[in-house]
Amino acid sequence: MHRFHITAILFALSTLVISCSTPQPTTTDAPAAQEAESRSFYPAWYSSSEFVATDSTYTAYGTALGTSSDAATQKAVAKARANFEQHLSSRLESARNSAVESGSNGMESSEFIFLLRSAEASVSDALTISDQEAKPSDKFGGYHGFAAVTISREALISDLGSRLKTNRPAWEKLKTDL
Repeated sequence: MHRFHITAILFALSTLVISCSTPQPTTTDAPAAQEAESRSFYPAWYSSSEFVATDSTYTAYGTALGTSSDAATQKAVAKARANFEQHLSSRLESARNSAVESGSNGMESSEFIFLLRSAEASVSDALTISDQEAKPSDKFGGYHGFAAVTISREALISDLGSRLKTNRPAWEKLKTDL
């Protein structure tokens, strides 16, 4: 019984200490402030999205670390190109799947899929570097590179269309979804 009283008294004292302690101020703006601070590190032209499509252009963004400013920007350009290829591939595959589901013939064949993937891969050569920049990175050491690659919608459609000309009906259906 004696042990029970001691346990009850200790429990009551700990509850009293906890309830009487000064509460720590909470800052709900801390994550927003950290995000704003980290966002200010990025160049003004750099988008928070990896890929941005407008009615007239497609732009992909990349960032990378490097030991020199040149190495960082080269890696960032490579990352931007890879992001572009990934998003283009996803868009074309989604359009192809929609066309197949709606009954379009020929787009489900392995020959067409191979042709489409080859056309996608070649587009990277037509991209232009629209912006690139490197900033010293105290946090990571070295440099932080940023890059953007762009292609006009017209140039993309022309480039893909020239590579898919053997299957013009399928290409006509796909390009509307770009």
